[in-house]
This record gives sequence, structure tokens and C-alpha cells, in this order.
Amino acid sequence: NQCGSETKHPCSGRDFSNAAVSTYLISLIDGSTHSSRHPVINATGVMHWLRKVQPDGSFVGQGFCALANEHQFMAALNESSRAWVIQSIDKALPSLASWQGVDVSYSNMYFMGMVNTFLCAATPGLPNATRIVATRAHGERLLQRWLEYASQAGNHEFDSPTYYWVQMNALGLGCMTERRQIISV
Repeated sequence: NQCGSETKHPCSGRDFSNAAVSTYLISLIDGSTHSSRHPVINATGVMHWLRKVQPDGSFVGQGFCALANEHQFMAALNESSRAWVIQSIDKALPSLASWQGVDVSYSNMYFMGMVNTFLCAATPGLPNATRIVATRAHGERLLQRWLEYASQAGNHEFDSPTYYWVQMNALGLGCMTERRQIISV
């Protein structure tokens, strides 16, 4: 709770969204269940972290939008929290539909932005079909741009001890939601 904006404190938005994802995952495996099939989701704990950030083309969008695609999580939210998550993502779609944050050669950051377009646009319950279509189309363009680049230059960051996990995290979250776009390549 000591973190604020990146200008005031050393934490970043990704720390908050990662904390939200971790809180959700821990609640799935901690053994607390209503029955053997329905884990008790720590929705309050997850929302504590999500309310500190808004989804965007960086690290933040992945955790935020990945959680919005988790049916168990969204079902565990009250109506107000569920509406806030959906509205936050809907508000982010225009910037995601035009995201050009980094050069395609900067694979780890590029993957995060690219995957965010797919994850956020795939969120069930989004109200604006035009925004969804524009965001998904941009994600497809980003993917094609990376495939063209990688066919010529390879993925030089994949063997980096610093960056490979960022790429795998981004692609892993993408594969959980958008199997066709990510795995089929």
C-alpha cells in the first residue's frame, strides 16, 4: 500500500496487476473451496490491486485483461466491481487500437503491447463492438509485423536471461485467452 504513481514511489503498474493475478491464482490453489469444484475467489484482494491501475499497452494491461477473461474471477465480483473492470478496459481500447509503444525488435515490450490488444479486446461483456474490432485488427497487424521481422532477424531477446521470461509471460497469458492468434503461428 506504499506504492502510488511511478513518479512518487518505486513501484510500477505491473507490480499492481501482477499482485492482482497472484492473489487470484493463490485463491485458486490455497484449498479454500465451497465445494471441490468451486474455489473461493479472493475477489476483494484482487480488486484491491486492480483499482490502483488502469489497463494500457504496457505491463499493466496483461494482468488486468487476463483476469477479466477469467470467468471464475468475474463471476466472483459484485456488480459494481464487474462494471468497473469492464468500463476500465473499454476506456483503454482506443489507445490499444493504435499502440505503437516500441520498435518491433524490442520483443519483450512489443509482445506485451501486442498481447494486450488481444487480451483486452477478448474481454466478455465489452459494450463497444467498434472498439473491439479496431483493437483486434491492430493486434493482428502487430502480430504480422512481428512475424515478418522475426522471419528475417529472429527473436534475439529470447535467449536473454533478463527478457525471455517477460516474453514467455506475455505469450503465456495470450495463449490462455487467444489460442488461435498466438499458438497457430
